This record gives sequence, structure tokens and C-alpha cells, in this order.
Amino acid sequence: MEQQIVFRIKQQRFAVPISAADKINQLENVTQMPDVSEYVMGVMDVEGRVLPVIDLPNRLFNDVLENAGEAQVLIVNWKTSRIGLAVDEVMAVQSFDAEQVDQESDKVSVIDDSASPVSAFIRTEDGIVLALDINQLFEEKGDLELQALLEPEREAAAVSGDHEQ
Repeated sequence: MEQQIVFRIKQQRFAVPISAADKINQLENVTQMPDVSEYVMGVMDVEGRVLPVIDLPNRLFNDVLENAGEAQVLIVNWKTSRIGLAVDEVMAVQSFDAEQVDQESDKVSVIDDSASPVSAFIRTEDGIVLALDINQLFEEKGDLELQALLEPEREAAAVSGDHEQ
């Protein structure tokens, strides 16, 4: 299994592949957006690009960040764009052995037939780490909402690209 970025939400640890992550920022200067889902904190400027920031505790557990003043934003590659995932704490970059990873789909998709954001269970001495599939974090409505938030950025990139030619 490739290296994973391990982070914490409440007392639960999660992991995403390091290849899905771009960088880690402090949670600051988030501009709230009207008429968006509760789990969309707003948008933030990251290296000159406006990215949506998802309150991951809210999205996964309908709960709030433990301490927003110390929270971090994991910038990840989602579909064909980048988004920010607000988490309580980014803990480490870690490798796990194949025997630690349990990807049995009947355990992972226990709620219903829809795709679960949990792609595997990783057994460690400190408990289970839930491996997340970034591309499965949102149902269709959430996907469309994020795509709409990303549209102004894509349009700006297309316009600036047209002027450079």
C-alpha cells in the first residue's frame, strides 16, 4: 500500500493516499458562501486559486471541528480539481503493510448500496484507521455543488489561457 497521510477527526484516525494530497495549510481566511451545504465552510485562496473548503467532521459525522483555530486544511486532488478538507489535525505520513489492510467491500459499504467514502480498514496497534476514497466523499448533489463552486476558477483559467496565446 502506498504511503498514506493520516489525520484525525475527533478521536478517529483517517488516511488518504499521499498521491491524492497536494499540501497542508492552516485553516484561515475562509470566505463563507451563501446557499451551500452545511459541510461547505466556504472558499479560500491557495496559491492564487480559489478552492472550496469542506468541513470534513461535518460531512462525515454531522459534527463540528474540535478547535477551528488549530484546524488544518488538507489540499487534495478531487476528480479533476483541488479542494480543501478541514480536519482537526494532520498527524503523519505513514506506510502500512498489506496484511494490515482490510478492503472487504461488504464491511465497507454497510449503510446501503451507494458508494462509501471508506475504501478500507487499516488495523494498527492504536486502533483502526479508516482509509478514504476522496472521489467518493460526496453524493451526486454534492458533486454538482462543488463543481459549481469550482466553475469561476475554471472560467478564469480559461480566460487567462486565451490571453497568453
